[in-house]
Amino acid sequence: MNILFDGRPLADVNSGGVKRVTEGLLQALKQQGVPITSATIGAIKPNGSDVHTAIPNKIVSLWLFLRLKSFEQLFSQKIDRLFFPNIGWIGKPKIPYALVVHDVSFLIEPAWFSWKSRLWHASIDARRQIKQAQVIFSVSETTKRDLTNILGIPQERIHVIPIGINLSSTHRKDRLIHHPYLLALGGGNRRKNTSLAKSIAVNMGLPLILIGEEPWMHPTDEELNSLYASATAFLYPSWYEGFGLPLHEAARFGTPCIASTAGALPETAPSGTIFVSPAKPHHWIQAVKSIQKNPTQHQTHTNISTWDEAAKIIQNILMNQ
Repeated sequence: MNILFDGRPLADVNSGGVKRVTEGLLQALKQQGVPITSATIGAIKPNGSDVHTAIPNKIVSLWLFLRLKSFEQLFSQKIDRLFFPNIGWIGKPKIPYALVVHDVSFLIEPAWFSWKSRLWHASIDARRQIKQAQVIFSVSETTKRDLTNILGIPQERIHVIPIGINLSSTHRKDRLIHHPYLLALGGGNRRKNTSLAKSIAVNMGLPLILIGEEPWMHPTDEELNSLYASATAFLYPSWYEGFGLPLHEAARFGTPCIASTAGALPETAPSGTIFVSPAKPHHWIQAVKSIQKNPTQHQTHTNISTWDEAAKIIQNILMNQ
């Protein structure tokens, strides 16, 4: 069996967690001996790509949108199955495909997304793409349940895979920020509820570092680790998450974390996390004060490490169907 793996997220500097999942799964599947080939398109061939088609992304997207081609037709290899680490432009595949679904927040509340994002989800026909996948891998039981409740997908077609962490623990020995600060994710994503994080910081009189917004739009792994390691607290007030990988990235350093009670976060967050409703700002302020009073008591701990277990599950399912 030859499996073509969609490696396009490898080249996307804005894909965040999707890129990390793509990198982790691809490496683990290859180490597991799965007959898999990573395929990419565009002007530049990214690291990790096995086969590459140097056609501009906009042209390929148009072909796939109009169903003039499907993803596998962009490459000359003999292919038995496709593997997509996220929803996206795929055309109308002529062969079975497996799909990783991170969350269905775009179906739960479209208002969390910009009009461009809503148009993109409609253009790729995300509902159809998910429904027509032969096998679906979800990143949490919450996402699995949402897929069944919202899209009516049978439970037996959905398999939960354990998330891994790609980042090393290396971080700068000299602190990037030399005073107490709160850390959160930005990027202008309404679902991340950054307005709450900003109001907490103002109320507490503490600076707020937003990863994904200037001047920390695209920190290196080393810089990101340093920001995690030195933060007074990592705030994750999201209105919905399918997993919440950044919490575990912060927990590698024992950083106190405060997370929303929404979505999969109560299921997936690292031990020691403080959970607060995203609709109750005063409770977030109380949580930060508690951390300031006794940070050691609120250290977090993650028990996830490699992608090996996820790769074994995927291999077992794909090679035996």
